[in-house]
Amino acid sequence: MSNEKTPDRGKRPASLSTELKQRLDAASQEHQLSIHALEQAVCDYLQSLRDAGMARDEAFMTVVDFVLAARERGARAGVHPAAREKLLLQINGWCGDRWPDG
Repeated sequence: MSNEKTPDRGKRPASLSTELKQRLDAASQEHQLSIHALEQAVCDYLQSLRDAGMARDEAFMTVVDFVLAARERGARAGVHPAAREKLLLQINGWCGDRWPDG
């Protein structure tokens, strides 16, 4: 057993907590802005595929495959089938109402 003392969790520096909170808030806001920008780009791209005459299911899967390929290149791992389904549901949630005849 180690003789090291465990830190007293009741004595946290207030400045660290404040700084950490500010940074977490800023990161959260940046994340939300990034997600919104991604949503807009995905829906705009889907609209361009629709305008070109592509069927809804084919267009959605084109975007899913593109995103998963980019993710796979970054992770260097195989794509789990559940990831494909989750992404398809997300894209449908973002853009499905813009393609009402699908």
